Amino acid sequence: MSESRRLAALWLLALSLTVALILLLPRNPGGRLAPVVPESYPALPSLPERSSGEADVQLLLLSDLWGQRETTLAVTDEAAGATAGWRLLGVYGFGGRRYALIQRDDGSVGKLGNGEALPDGRTILTIDRHRVQVGDPQGQRVWIPVNRPS
Repeated sequence: MSESRRLAALWLLALSLTVALILLLPRNPGGRLAPVVPESYPALPSLPERSSGEADVQLLLLSDLWGQRETTLAVTDEAAGATAGWRLLGVYGFGGRRYALIQRDDGSVGKLGNGEALPDGRTILTIDRHRVQVGDPQGQRVWIPVNRPS
């Protein structure tokens, strides 16, 4: 057998095998590979349950974060016109709400939010990052900065 006939025979054999494989292998009608979907997915880590923050607030209120305060607050002449009785210790927020931490004349500390009444009868109107706006029934509004007499 000549060399050219042997090459032709090999080429014909390769062509025959290729056609046989194409015809015998299963086809995908869309022409695309089907997506591989696992039977189950790995478990995702879960986040801890979100708390209301009330326990953190109570711990903050019990702490000595702002140091010891006198039980009686000195009232400046500017603030003497407004009934004092409390001091703004700080402002904090969580969950989209802000709260004011106040110290009353008796030394007790509490938290108040927007619209709540202060010990002197005024109402909290706005709580900013470092100050609180309070209003009285006559419509007068005053900004009280943190750690200043009311």
